[in-house]
Amino acid sequence: MGNRKRQPIKQIRMNKKGETLVETIVSFVIVIIALGAITALISSATTMNRKAQEKSDKIEAEATKVEQNAGQDEAEGTLDVSIGGQTVAMEIKVKSADLFTYFTYVPGEIEPDPGEEPEEPPDQDEIKNAVDWPDPEDVGENSLVSFPMGTIVKYNKEYYVAVQDTHVTKAQAAAGPSQHNSFAKFTGTILTDEDLNASDYFDKVYTGDLYRGKDGKLYVYAGPGGSWYWPPTVTLQNWFEAS
Repeated sequence: MGNRKRQPIKQIRMNKKGETLVETIVSFVIVIIALGAITALISSATTMNRKAQEKSDKIEAEATKVEQNAGQDEAEGTLDVSIGGQTVAMEIKVKSADLFTYFTYVPGEIEPDPGEEPEEPPDQDEIKNAVDWPDPEDVGENSLVSFPMGTIVKYNKEYYVAVQDTHVTKAQAAAGPSQHNSFAKFTGTILTDEDLNASDYFDKVYTGDLYRGKDGKLYVYAGPGGSWYWPPTVTLQNWFEAS
């Protein structure tokens, strides 16, 4: 009977030893896993730090490159750099003069806006009311050729308008209208009703400007340049028919 009581006690002691051994093994495994996780975190942090340092070195190198050039104005700010899910704000400084090094000028012809059709200069055949500039050989030594204000003259395929009543001598005829203060060359500008402001005035008119009416007729302005001037459809003052 004594032997029967000791057997269960011995079995119980063996079970406790087995449980202790299992607990020890499990604890050891947990420690290994924890060490592995810590090592991985340290490695990841090291990698992130290295990448951040590389980014910083690159930006610093670019900043050094920029500062080698002369500049008048400086602009400061921050640049957000994202590395491994973390955002680092880095201070940057840029000199305005250096920004122009990023632009390249390519020479070429300037083309008009496709949406705008530039006004074509009038054909020579359109200018009906023009006379030829006098040939100096046709002007006597003591003679004068008279031109009333608004007279349109043609000289070397160009047009001029008399801005006042004037006379031309033989020497002036030889010099041409460009050398005569009483003649103004056509500017090449052709105004239309679309150029009128809300009050039906032109904001600006220059001597030698043309106006084309809705009927297609051309007028030349021979008065002094000025602002807020009427079109010839309102008054013919200083406007003269050119076609």
